[in-house]
Amino acid sequence: MSPGYPTHRLHSVRHADLIHVMKDGQVAEAGSFPELMGETAATGDFRAAYLVQASAFADSLPARRDAGTSPESASGA
Repeated sequence: MSPGYPTHRLHSVRHADLIHVMKDGQVAEAGSFPELMGETAATGDFRAAYLVQASAFADSLPARRDAGTSPESASGA
């Protein structure tokens, strides 16, 4: 038997062998990370929640200084 790992931080379960998605006290989806992120997942709840969390994290990152510049343009070549 393996230990359970309840979490709301969905990125932390990316490498788990089996993920159970709970909804209203019942298992709504179960599978590996790739299976739950696939277009054919049972409810799509995990995928939708993961994408919301990922976009919120990406929005909080500071802008890269070199965004949109190539090494050639940065060196004046």
